[in-house]
Formats: sequence, structure tokens, C-alpha cells
Amino acid sequence: MATLKTQGTQLWMVTGTTTSVEIGNITSFNPPSPAADEIEATNLSSTAKEFVQGLIDYGEGSFEINLDPTSTAHQGILTALAAGTTREFLIGLSDATTAVPTVATSSFGTPPTTRSWVKFNGFIKGFTMQGGTNDLVKATLTVRNTGSPTYTWKV
Repeated sequence: MATLKTQGTQLWMVTGTTTSVEIGNITSFNPPSPAADEIEATNLSSTAKEFVQGLIDYGEGSFEINLDPTSTAHQGILTALAAGTTREFLIGLSDATTAVPTVATSSFGTPPTTRSWVKFNGFIKGFTMQGGTNDLVKATLTVRNTGSPTYTWKV
């Protein structure tokens, strides 16, 4: 039985034509997930409602973060939110934490095959801070996916 632990998962965001930044201090993640739209195909001779599958919407990804105001990556999230530009994101799963992506022409390209990855394009939709008694200041990063993510599995 194969198991994949969450400890060691990392998130990167492309920041330039040859640069990326790791968004550190992530405590949980929910990558963009597929859900198909439905198109009603019922007509007057139908005896029950009929549907066909529409386009797949991968929705949003969300990432819980222990906020670090000195982190250039955390500061860059607000800059990217204000800019409203679509960026490429890459989630590196924990099956090889030493594999690090490289950027060329504003893209991660094909990540190393020694690790499992989820690569997607999106814009930062929200960055919500929260806190409470006897706790760290946390933030929720919400990224609206655009297009179809790429899944690369380490085999």
C-alpha cells in the first residue's frame, strides 16, 4: 500500500521570466479540483431530464499559511493580488522534498520526474488574515485556477 504524507509539501509561484519564489510556512492545502458543468439536454420527447457533461472547472486552490511579515514571498502575494496577473503555481508533494523546480520563459516547464507535482495557472483571488487567542497570525491564500492543471506523478 502506497502512502503519501503531507509533511514536506511545498508551494512555488513564478515571479519573473526566470524566477520563482517558494511560499513557505504552509500548514494545509487544497489544490484546484475538477468539477464538470452539466448541460441540460431535455427535449419535449424526453420522459425524464437528460444531461450531458459540459466544461470542467477546476475551481480554486486554497493554502493556509502561518504568516511571516518578513517573508518576501508573503509580501509578494499582496503585490500579485494588486497586479491581478495570472501566474503559474507549482505544488511539490512530499515524495522527494529535495527536487526543486526551475523557471524558464516565465514557466516551470516540465518539473523533475523525481517528485509528484501539481502545476496550474491562476490569479490570486484573496489573501485573508486571521488570528485568535494564544495562536499565530495565519492567512488563507486563495488562487482562482484558469485552464487545466497538470498532474505529474513520481513512479
